[in-house]
Amino acid sequence: MPFQGYRVLQGLLVFVGLLIGNSIAVTPSNDTASLNRSSFPAERILDGSNGDVAVDQYHRYKEDVGIMKEMGADAYRFSISWPRILPKGKLGGGVNREGIKYYNNLINELLDKGLKPFVTIFHWDLPQTLEDEYGGFLSPGIVWLYVYPKGLHDLLLYVKGKYHNPLIYITENGVDESNNATLSLEEALADKHRIEYYYGHLSYLRKAIMDRVNVKGYFAWSLLDDFEWNSGYTIQFGIHYVDYKNELKRHPKLSAHWFKNFLKK
Repeated sequence: MPFQGYRVLQGLLVFVGLLIGNSIAVTPSNDTASLNRSSFPAERILDGSNGDVAVDQYHRYKEDVGIMKEMGADAYRFSISWPRILPKGKLGGGVNREGIKYYNNLINELLDKGLKPFVTIFHWDLPQTLEDEYGGFLSPGIVWLYVYPKGLHDLLLYVKGKYHNPLIYITENGVDESNNATLSLEEALADKHRIEYYYGHLSYLRKAIMDRVNVKGYFAWSLLDDFEWNSGYTIQFGIHYVDYKNELKRHPKLSAHWFKNFLKK
């Protein structure tokens, strides 16, 4: 559920922060979210990995905001982890002060660098206590849909007609590739297929906008290669390569350079 505007977000965090004085301070653990270590044991992850560190943006957010600033991006879409703020799901279960501090620091860094925070509330991480109490969202599963360029245009026109042309932000769009360990760094950065993917989708997105679809924002998935659920690190979506064997060093792929030039136009 995305919403725009850092004022709303800051208001939410300030509101929760004001309640801290009357709440129990707690620290989240691996069992506070319905999707946790037990949900994805090593035997269920394609490469046997886990997302404990992933790309370590928790500690490296300033570096990553700097990458986006250098590219010329003007907004960053991220999710607030519900269990990171309210590990037990409700205020009565305590507030995680470190979670509040992290998101405030991230937001301040984005604003300082001229990027608008664009937040998605809820991203696969319902607190476990609410999962147990209410049965979660009773969803049988998630289906990952690859929408081809013209299909994106047609879908946007359908939404325009069906729902009276609502305000639309596309919060994730991208394409993956296999993480081939035999490739040299130079080869791994040559993601020409990703450039073709974005060029095609953005071209049809522009066509939809010309057809007066009320699209106001688009976010590529993703800035960095990362941990992809049960696929682990076997696939990559990032426009920046993350070298897991060299202290998570970030390297721009061809698609990152393409996006930088695209954003200048």
